[in-house]
Amino acid sequence: MRSKIFSNKFWTDFIKKQEPQNTEETEVTNQDQSEQNFIITPLEESESINEEKEEQLLLPIIVQSELNLEKNLIFTVAAYRGKSREIIHTDKLSDGSIIQRTVVIGKTKSGIETGVLTTYHFKIYLTLVELWEKAGKPINEPVHFTTYKLIKRLDLSDDGRTYEKVRTALYDLRQIPIEFIHSFYMPNEGSFSSLEPLSILNHLKIYERKKAGKNETVRGYGEFQFDRYIVENILNDYVHPLRLDVIKSFKKHKDLSILLYTYLDRQLAYQNKFEIGLEMLFDNLDLSQDYVRYPAERKRVIEPVLKEVRSKALSTGILTHLDVTKTKRGDDYKLVARKFSFKATL
Repeated sequence: MRSKIFSNKFWTDFIKKQEPQNTEETEVTNQDQSEQNFIITPLEESESINEEKEEQLLLPIIVQSELNLEKNLIFTVAAYRGKSREIIHTDKLSDGSIIQRTVVIGKTKSGIETGVLTTYHFKIYLTLVELWEKAGKPINEPVHFTTYKLIKRLDLSDDGRTYEKVRTALYDLRQIPIEFIHSFYMPNEGSFSSLEPLSILNHLKIYERKKAGKNETVRGYGEFQFDRYIVENILNDYVHPLRLDVIKSFKKHKDLSILLYTYLDRQLAYQNKFEIGLEMLFDNLDLSQDYVRYPAERKRVIEPVLKEVRSKALSTGILTHLDVTKTKRGDDYKLVARKFSFKATL
């Protein structure tokens, strides 16, 4: 059973039907002349929400991220030490046999390492998905964009350094290979497949020009297309809806905050409470090699991240509780998360 995901239309209609006695009017700031974001307080809530962390709940930017890219942890932290990554999962089949599912990121068939994809690439990928959706989800035609508008959609400063970083990241999405070995699920076939190395973008062109007599690049425009398997799965609804506006809001601990937030959004899509030991959490986020393995150190690393993620809006509600407590045995720590789930009444 699919969890209820509220569309932009739902949020628009929802605010019009709210009873005034249980909502608080809040001043809003326009980030785009064509969009307005509203803030409301849930009508019923079992736990109070820190006012400083209250999130925008209405008219969110919701994009449909392809689920294989989410579940296989294609994106990692910028501090990752290696030039490639290999993620291995084991599954038990119905006949009792064990199969190994592997994803290799940033390594060609000849063994050349090309680099990894980080949460910075993730934000750009999600923004491109947003542009693709606004363009009508074309299958065989490229989507056109201007680099200036792309940078603005990413809420980044418009300067030469930012432009070069975004430009490099776009080419990374086109060039860094991802190989799925018994690990790419295709819902139309109902099975996992092995794919030749693919890149998230199978087509990218960026057109630029120089100012006359100056070695200065003028912001240009471009076009892109996603890999056909990614497009096919999105169109077949094998997706994870994500609040892009929330993901772009993370600043202080953005790498870990983005990874933790998207993980919790998936886990809480079908339930209102979720608990996990910190050791398993770090393994699930593929952070064990880059972060400490001792319980106290894991707690020290994750606690500042919780402050940034706590009370954020999710695709299916709002995160009302997020904390670390000791396990029953007292020898480790666990993460406890709860959400307030909105119920559609329209």
